[in-house]
Amino acid sequence: MTEVTDYTALLAYTSGSNYRWNSQARLGTQSVVTYSFVSNGDLGNAADDPYGATSYWSFNSTQRSYFRQALAEFEEVSGLIFVETDGPAMIDVFGYNGGTAAGWANYAWASAYSTGQGSLAIQGSSMAPGTYGYETILHEIGHAVGLEHSHDGENTLADHLDDQAHTVMTYNYGGYNATELGTLDVQALQHLYGGAAGTEDWNAFVNAGGDVVIKASSRSEFVLATGQDTRVFAYGGNDTVKGREADDFLSGGNGSDRVTGSNGRDTLSGGAGADTLVGGINGSDFSGANGERDVLRGGSGNDRLFGGRGNDVLQGGDGHDRLVGGDGSDILYGGRHADIFIFKAADYNDNDVIRDFGRGNDRIKFEGTGADSFSDLTISQQDGNTLISYYGNYNIELTGYTGGLTADDFIFS
Repeated sequence: MTEVTDYTALLAYTSGSNYRWNSQARLGTQSVVTYSFVSNGDLGNAADDPYGATSYWSFNSTQRSYFRQALAEFEEVSGLIFVETDGPAMIDVFGYNGGTAAGWANYAWASAYSTGQGSLAIQGSSMAPGTYGYETILHEIGHAVGLEHSHDGENTLADHLDDQAHTVMTYNYGGYNATELGTLDVQALQHLYGGAAGTEDWNAFVNAGGDVVIKASSRSEFVLATGQDTRVFAYGGNDTVKGREADDFLSGGNGSDRVTGSNGRDTLSGGAGADTLVGGINGSDFSGANGERDVLRGGSGNDRLFGGRGNDVLQGGDGHDRLVGGDGSDILYGGRHADIFIFKAADYNDNDVIRDFGRGNDRIKFEGTGADSFSDLTISQQDGNTLISYYGNYNIELTGYTGGLTADDFIFS
């Protein structure tokens, strides 16, 4: 362990890179974090409590109000935006009796494939500001967003700074109960999630269907989805929007955006501008309207669409687009103008469909597949469609296309 004199003593991600909600984005990325108050009917079994609780209970309206007040302290100094939901969330909050700790919480946790669902538990019913209970709430929220104890981890805080004036993550209480974050807490939070400037342009809420809705206007920063069904609308600027596991709707809006899905059935929309859309991972077969798939819509502009893994639907829209279906049997629409449909090694043994080939001066590109020339391809027509095959390993249907194909319609690399 190394003794330090700054906020790095509080950073849990130095021990595990996933211990921050924005672990798939750059440090300093503003992030939305969902939380819920666990109802009595959804409380787990206290016999499994890690600190020996004898019973669990749900927060009452007064306790919830104090907890929201503590969350507001984090929002005021950092780029965190908290959204309260009814169901399981990134932070699930409840109280308990008995046990050996005043409270406990799971660290923030997110990977490329999933978003954590952690618990935050408080012992005892007194939680008003100025009480030990409120101080404990601040401390446990710190853990829940990625702060560790000042005496734990690779870096530990120097003794002369290890007090509540500097951090609520200390175990040195000094005879009074903290009612606000310490100076090092603020610095650590801003290192993780950026400052609060600009968060007033965000509107994050839960709609009637239970989806988290995030609206960001005139922004170019990374917008992070929440691990449950999420609708993101990034209206202005060159935005980067990333989903998590869940069924997300992600829209970049105006500007040249990068919109990326993850697990689940995602719908990605680029809107205006030259956008890059990247589908995520969904392992189920396409089976019509109820199948697991991503839908990528480029919109206007010269867009690049990458379906990723799964059986996806790619729609280029109005522009000179490049469409890469990826692993899975995909359905591709180029839209107006000259588009390029790209098939790579990931398309091996797939059956892909191009629904509007020939609307513009479209071309098909084989990239790293072994198909080196037009003579390598087998081309036939059946039931009003054109079929293209490379030794049966890459199969492409041009739906409704009966025109002739020449070497000029293809690119090989």
